[in-house]
Amino acid sequence: MQCIDSCIGLSRKLNCELQILWPINEQLNCPFDRLFEVPEGVDLVQVDRWVDQRSHIDGFGATRVLDNEFFGANKPGASFWNDFSFDPMDRVFIKGYHRFYARKYGDTCLNPTAEVIAKVTENMHLVDGCLGVHVRRTDHKHAIEASKTEDYFSLLDARPKEECFFLSTDDTAEESAFRDRYGDRVKIYQKRSFMRSESAAIEDAFMDMLLLSRCTAIIASAGSTFSACAAFIGNRLLHRVVRW
Repeated sequence: MQCIDSCIGLSRKLNCELQILWPINEQLNCPFDRLFEVPEGVDLVQVDRWVDQRSHIDGFGATRVLDNEFFGANKPGASFWNDFSFDPMDRVFIKGYHRFYARKYGDTCLNPTAEVIAKVTENMHLVDGCLGVHVRRTDHKHAIEASKTEDYFSLLDARPKEECFFLSTDDTAEESAFRDRYGDRVKIYQKRSFMRSESAAIEDAFMDMLLLSRCTAIIASAGSTFSACAAFIGNRLLHRVVRW
């Protein structure tokens, strides 16, 4: 999301064409337009398989490739990307997962569909006045190692006893642990699935992100881009739970 949003913003600033390549596969089995409105002027290409990046770059005729290695080496900041320009003849292939084009918090080019917005509105009772808590687990080794459940508990135990928490997590064991400790103070958007290979799981995770973005503030796992997106969308304070 952060990379795509950056690409849209930058392409509009530079007044150049943009093609979004959106693979639908076992890692993200959900069509783009089930989540977002297709941005005006964007060529959306959806493929129902793993993308051979090299062949696509060659077929696209890319003259430059900007990836995570490039972004890390250049350490792009606001001034770098605000002044950045491409040669008119360049065909640039961008691959990444971080925001690389500076924009104001809460200012995004990616708009959820009307159906998604309606569902968020229906579930606002889960987050009104609540602190957002995001616990990333499953395949995220850094989050598992650096953000321990007991450290979340230490932070939440110090909060006012009447405060409720909206919990977003990809681990049912974490849901149970938080409910056992805090009871009805924990609010959860019920998921139909946690499997990335199922469209319902992606849609539910997106709902979690949007609801998280409407909390009063967010405490979250180390290294999670999911919570970073939520904080950006809602212009919310983000605190990482990190054990050094």
